[in-house]
Amino acid sequence: MKKFAVMVLVLIAIASNALAQDNITAITYQVSQPLGDFEKFIGETSWIGWGLEGRRYRSPSSKLTFGFAFAWNVFDEKTNETQVFDSGAVTGTQRRYVNSLPFLLTTDFYFNRKNSIKPFIGIGAGAYYIVQRLDIGVWKFEETNWHFGFAPEAGLQFPLGEIEGIFSLKYHYALKSGESVGGGEGQEYQYLSVSIGLAYARW
Repeated sequence: MKKFAVMVLVLIAIASNALAQDNITAITYQVSQPLGDFEKFIGETSWIGWGLEGRRYRSPSSKLTFGFAFAWNVFDEKTNETQVFDSGAVTGTQRRYVNSLPFLLTTDFYFNRKNSIKPFIGIGAGAYYIVQRLDIGVWKFEETNWHFGFAPEAGLQFPLGEIEGIFSLKYHYALKSGESVGGGEGQEYQYLSVSIGLAYARW
């Protein structure tokens, strides 16, 4: 997992540097809240998350950008709830973990590109690499799956001296894939991320 993450970060940093030559590169801290079936497995808010994004305007006068977004969100929870498996159920102290790494192609529309405050809306679509793990005593159960998913977003950029700040709300929806740690069909993952960070824009 660590080697995989390092490789991803290096590749994205190279791509981000290329995009930054003309347009926008952003790095953000993210707080995320599980929703839907995901919230049944882990209900606690994630305070561990960050994202990297690059955007390129379609033309010098366009308000539309195309780019990519990558993030790493870590969810965990300690609970005594009963965990149901295909072959039965287990009750006891558990640690539940989910690592979500979305790799998304994005498009965003800026309403006021030339103003100091720039609101935008957008959507991303692509692959989610998700690791789900459950620890009960000495037993460990883990499932790793790729999911197709999408993520609508709304936010704004605002001036911070020579750079810009960026704030956004993004709704992640990763469709079902593979199997879950409880056995049977894999679950879908929905979560809402609040992002705050810095954006470097070069025109």
